[in-house]
Amino acid sequence: MSLSGRLEDITLPHFLQVIASHRLSGKLSVRLAEGFGLLVLRHGQVIYGATHSAREAFGSILLMRRLIDRSTLEEALVRQSQSPEEIRLGTVLVEMAAIDEETVRSVLREQIEKVLEEMFGWRRGVFKFESMDIPARGEVAVDVVDFLVREGLPTDELVDQALARIDEMKDQAHRATLGKILEDTPPPEVTGELVSRLLVAGRELCDSVLLLERAGRELRGVGHSGLPNGDLWVRDLRISLDELSVFARVVADGRPERGEVGLPRDLAGPLGEERLDALVVPLMLRSRPALVFLGYGLATTDDAETLSEALSAALDSTAHAGS
Repeated sequence: MSLSGRLEDITLPHFLQVIASHRLSGKLSVRLAEGFGLLVLRHGQVIYGATHSAREAFGSILLMRRLIDRSTLEEALVRQSQSPEEIRLGTVLVEMAAIDEETVRSVLREQIEKVLEEMFGWRRGVFKFESMDIPARGEVAVDVVDFLVREGLPTDELVDQALARIDEMKDQAHRATLGKILEDTPPPEVTGELVSRLLVAGRELCDSVLLLERAGRELRGVGHSGLPNGDLWVRDLRISLDELSVFARVVADGRPERGEVGLPRDLAGPLGEERLDALVVPLMLRSRPALVFLGYGLATTDDAETLSEALSAALDSTAHAGS
C-alpha cells in the first residue's frame, strides 16, 4: 500500500498522526525543490528520521554534550569496526558502560525532534508513504544506522513536541522583531527641552558635556556644551553599539561608569583624545536606556554622585511637565 499527496493540500503533522493512529509500518519520504526528508515508522512509531541538511555524527554529538571523552569514542569506534556483524555505536558504548540506554535514547529522540521541526516548516513539496514490513528485531536499511531508534518513539508525542517548539520559535521571532522596532523608534520624550535641561545640569559640575540619543544599534549626538568646535561635528556623530566601548557597556548594563575611559575612534578624533577621566551615564526612558551622558572635568567622586542625581531630577521634571 502506498499513499501520496502534496504539502499544499495536507500538512505533515496531520498525515503523521493518521499513520500513527492506524499503527502503520513503512517509510514516509518527502521531496521538495531544494531537498528531501525521510521518516521510518514501525507500528506507527518513529524509529528513524533524516533530511538533506548536514548533521553531526552520533559520536560527535556525545562529545559536544560531554557525555564521553575522545579516548572513549576512539576505543568504541575501533570495537565497532572490528565487530563481525553490523553494530550501532550506541550499543558499543553501552556495552563498554560508557553511557546507558536512556542516554542513547535521549540523544536519538532529540535528533528526530530536530528533523521533524525542519520538515514541519516545509510548505511546498510532495510526499509518499510506502507500507512495508519492518522487523521488530535486527537492523533496518537506512543511511546512518547509528541514528536508528531500537524501540521506536511515540509519534503523537513527537509531533506535539515539534509543533510546540515551532510555536515557541515563532513567538521568540515575534518578540525579537517587536524589540527591534522599539529599538529603532526614538522615544518621543527626547525633546529639545529635555536635552537643554540635561546639558544645563551637566555643566553645573562638568567642564564639558556630550549628550547622545540611542537609535537602534547606534548612538547619535544630540547636544553638547563646552566641547571644542562641537557645533561642527556633534550632530553628525555616530557611535556603534556593536563595537566594544564604554558606551556599549553602559547601555547594555544600565549602570554608569566613572574613571579613565577609552573613547571610540569616532569620538576620539574630534576631541583629540583617546582616553578621558569622565563620567558616562545611561539615562532611562520607558525602562530602557534612551540617552547617554558623557561629562568630563569633574572634581571629585561626590561630584559624580551629585551630577547623577541632577540628571535624574532633570528627567523627572521634564516627564512631569509633559504629563
